[in-house]
Amino acid sequence: QGTKAELDSLRKFGVYSIKQIPPNAKLVQTKWVYRVKRDSSGKIERFKVRLVMKGFTQQQGIHFEATFAPVARLASFRTLVAIAAQHGLSLRQLDFTCAYLHSVLKEDIWARPPPGIKLPTGYAWKLHKACYGLKQSGREWYRTLDSALRSLGFHRCSADPCMYIRVNPADKTQMLILLIYVDDVICASNWPEAESDLVKQLSKQFNVKDLGELKWFLGISVTQNKQAGAIRIAQPQYIESMLRRFGFWGAKPQPTPADPAVPLTNLPSKQDLTPDQVKEVNDFPYREVIGSLMYAACVTRPDIAAVVGFLARAMTNPQHVHVIAAKRCLR
Repeated sequence: QGTKAELDSLRKFGVYSIKQIPPNAKLVQTKWVYRVKRDSSGKIERFKVRLVMKGFTQQQGIHFEATFAPVARLASFRTLVAIAAQHGLSLRQLDFTCAYLHSVLKEDIWARPPPGIKLPTGYAWKLHKACYGLKQSGREWYRTLDSALRSLGFHRCSADPCMYIRVNPADKTQMLILLIYVDDVICASNWPEAESDLVKQLSKQFNVKDLGELKWFLGISVTQNKQAGAIRIAQPQYIESMLRRFGFWGAKPQPTPADPAVPLTNLPSKQDLTPDQVKEVNDFPYREVIGSLMYAACVTRPDIAAVVGFLARAMTNPQHVHVIAAKRCLR
């Protein structure tokens, strides 16, 4: 069923046509990708099938030129949430279904059909739309969406090319702010009429799904308390998976990320360690732990940012005191 639905969507959007392969054409390979989509609580939401182009078989200058496509920064996400909490803006989420398939390709690309689809000898798919897996698909989708939003009166933010703003000319206090991460869009607004009109206008050009109040974005849970004027963001799934990965799930918690009585800098180059302490340092996955903690600190846990910054300085040569501090931070 999933495979049939994916092929039907490709035909619906006019992604390809079956034509005879021209001489010297370089064909891009394809494959099926099967994924399990989960909701904010970690439960299985649906099973998804997607046809993906093997972008590594593309050749620069033949199949693509530029590939860069911007995405929203996490700092912009936190800033938008803070602005929404301060000014009482409602947060709403939109999702573009089959986003890349709305973008027209500029290059002449031929693809070999996926396993299970047979074509006459000498025939292949001539691609007309950007497909998942192509190196330039993200760039073409961004250009398509950027053009559509500009035509609707939005202005792109100079600090983040994935943030768009529209202000009511009749009432400067009313605004609509969009933050875009590929096909996920956050709307922050106190201008309900413009918000409804945006969904209506975008639906004329794209397949847009209105997900309602923002609750989950890029693995970050969002809880809005409009009465208190507060918004809480957290990473419950990520933090749980991190603690389980390093064997600290269910460990005794600590009241603070670090012990203020234990210095982490200006330590002597050599320390007298017991064999057990040496083994503890050698067996501990220090780099992986600090990298995982750093992501949490940059997104939703600024309370551990200071100690993670100190521990990151010892990435190449951690000492026993750093390992103990990293374990405390995990707790």
